[in-house]
Amino acid sequence: MRFRGRLRRRVAASLSLVVAAFTSVDPATAQDATWVGGTPSAANSDYFATTNWTPAATPTGTATFNASANTNISIGSVSSIGGWTFGPGASAYTFTIDIPGAVQFNGAGITINGGSASITNNLSLEFHNSSTAGAASITNNFSLLFFDSSNAGNADITTTRAVQFFNNSSPGSAAITGVGALANVHFEDTQDPTMITS
Repeated sequence: MRFRGRLRRRVAASLSLVVAAFTSVDPATAQDATWVGGTPSAANSDYFATTNWTPAATPTGTATFNASANTNISIGSVSSIGGWTFGPGASAYTFTIDIPGAVQFNGAGITINGGSASITNNLSLEFHNSSTAGAASITNNFSLLFFDSSNAGNADITTTRAVQFFNNSSPGSAAITGVGALANVHFEDTQDPTMITS
């Protein structure tokens, strides 16, 4: 078990370093943008299509989501971003992170003032610094990682694989449900994986 715990930490750290290498952003140059989803005629639901944002650039600072007709968003590349903010009157959004996609929050994280955010993570979803998962609904099918002083907020998390907490990060008030034999919740100083709810 000790070896498995160490190996798990090494794999998580390696994945985080790979993501960070491709997503390093100078906070002074972070770009804020609002999702418009190709309105009025939807171009597509690609998170990285600049035509889906105003101004026309994929955000690295704060991504704002309001009411939209195009709310099923696909993420197929690596994004390092301060946070996602859902404004009052926002729609119900769904996000799918597919290989080789990854999202790394390094600022406020997820803030929901209206609408909702449902995330299906099929590769990597990370929270760094003091970011939070907020009130998001997350289905984790691979790697959900919390670092530094980040937290899972009051998110509703269903996991079939690993949810891991490092440094001073915490699960907050999140509800974490494990599904299947590979589901586990792991804390940095805990040798054996611990299931919170199954």
